[in-house]
Amino acid sequence: MRKAVYAGSFDPFTMGHWDIVRRAVLLFDEVVVLAAQNQIKKGFLDPAERATLIEESVADFPQVSVACWDGLTVDFMRSVGAQFLIRGVRNGADLEWEQSVAWANQRLYPEVETVLLPASPEFQYLSSTMVRELLTHQADVTGLVPATTLSRLQAKCLH
Repeated sequence: MRKAVYAGSFDPFTMGHWDIVRRAVLLFDEVVVLAAQNQIKKGFLDPAERATLIEESVADFPQVSVACWDGLTVDFMRSVGAQFLIRGVRNGADLEWEQSVAWANQRLYPEVETVLLPASPEFQYLSSTMVRELLTHQADVTGLVPATTLSRLQAKCLH
């Protein structure tokens, strides 16, 4: 069984993230979307909120589960028996960063294979940072985040 982890902060989960999941389920028997804690980034949504919104967004994919983790991704992968790490790549800067992360992960967990999926053209410039900025200013983010979570994200910014 080919088990993969798609890890990120997903703060919030965007249509670009959803598109990577949609494509990953064609390649793997099981995909775990891992909402990881990033100690460097200030969170917009807490981990439980992110996990709930991701679960709602991927509900149509029975082979996808969602988890939260505060630690090294490779430690989570070992704990669930995953051998593949999925990462989305939007541009050259992402590629360079992901190659260095793949190298580090390989040193820590030799069994891991990183699979880089290029962003679909319509999502190449979409980022969680952009969505957070738009939400903060009550701008319309329809089509940038899954429809299942749109109203909840908008409501969060009104408080």
